[in-house]
Amino acid sequence: MKWIPNGLTLLNLSCGFIILVYQDLLMTFICVSISCGADILDGAVARRLKVNSNLGIQLDSLADLVSFIVAPSLLYYQHFLNGSENHSILNILPLIFFVSMGALRLAIFNISPSTFDFKGLATPAAGITLVGVLLLQYKFQIDQSITKSIFYIIPLVLAFLMVSNFQMFSLKGVSKNPTKRLFLSLVVLVGLISLLFSPYCSVLSITVSYILFSIIYHFLMNRK
Repeated sequence: MKWIPNGLTLLNLSCGFIILVYQDLLMTFICVSISCGADILDGAVARRLKVNSNLGIQLDSLADLVSFIVAPSLLYYQHFLNGSENHSILNILPLIFFVSMGALRLAIFNISPSTFDFKGLATPAAGITLVGVLLLQYKFQIDQSITKSIFYIIPLVLAFLMVSNFQMFSLKGVSKNPTKRLFLSLVVLVGLISLLFSPYCSVLSITVSYILFSIIYHFLMNRK
C-alpha cells in the first residue's frame, strides 16, 4: 500500500524528466499540470492509507526539485536567455540562484515540523509561476529586448520568496479557517475569470494572486 503514494511521486518526477527531454512549452504545461496533481495527491493518499514514511518525504522533495525547479529553469533559460549573443555565465546567475534556493527550501521543509501553512513559497508554486511567464510570452510575443531585465528579476524574486519567512497558506485546515477559505476562494475566482479571457494568462494569474493573497494573509495572521 505504501507504494501507491510513492508511485504518484515517481509520476511527478517522470513528468519533470519529460520536460527536460522535450523542452516544449505545450508538453511542459501538460507535464507540470500532472506533476502538480500528483504532488497534491501523494501526501493526501499517504495520510488516507496511513502509510506516511520518511522515504516518501525525501522522494517527494527530490521529485519537486526536478519537476518544479530544475525543469522550469532550463525551459526558462532556453526561451528567454539563450538567444543572447553574450553567453556569459552572468546570464544564468538568476536561475542558478533560483535552483539553489529551491533546493534549500526543500531541505528546510524536510527538517521542519509539519504545520497547516507553508513557511516561504512552496516550490510547485514557484516553478508554475515560471511556466506561467513562459505561456504569457508565448501568447503575446513580448519583445524580449525590451523586457529581458524583467525576466532576470522574476527568478530572483521567486528565489527570495521560497526562503522567506512569509506564511503562505496551504489547503490544510481550510475548512476551519475562514480567512484562509476567503483567500483561497479569491484565488479560484481570479483563475476562473482569467481563464475566460485567455487560458494562457490563467496560470500566471493564479500563482501571482496566490502569492499576493498569501502575503496579505501573513500580515493578518501575525497581527493577530
